[in-house]
Amino acid sequence: MDSSPIVCNAGPLIALAIVDRLEVLPTFYNNILVPEAVWREVVDSGFGRVGAAELKAAPWIELIPSIPVDSFLEADLGRGESQVIAVGRAREAALALIDELLARRVASQVYGLRVKGSAVSSFKQRRPV
Repeated sequence: MDSSPIVCNAGPLIALAIVDRLEVLPTFYNNILVPEAVWREVVDSGFGRVGAAELKAAPWIELIPSIPVDSFLEADLGRGESQVIAVGRAREAALALIDELLARRVASQVYGLRVKGSAVSSFKQRRPV
């Protein structure tokens, strides 16, 4: 099990909750960070939707208060993605779980973070339109 922190965005958390597998995260990682902006998106704004109750009940989540982000991030990405990248850099995360393709590219190519997304998001973004 990796002891380095990982930081999670809303999409992968919701995708894992949809398939009732959110609990796999702590089987692979000891330190799972969720920025406050992501928490609000899933738990507060998503109240009553899949993922809200599951994330709120997960005792292994470390909620991270909002931190300053590069203006570049907030101009092109959502608040959750921006916070995931900022927290990932600040906490030297081993991995950033992000579904949104642009955010994944920015995180890896501009900020040097290792990124992964959920299988659901990868399928949706790659299938022909």
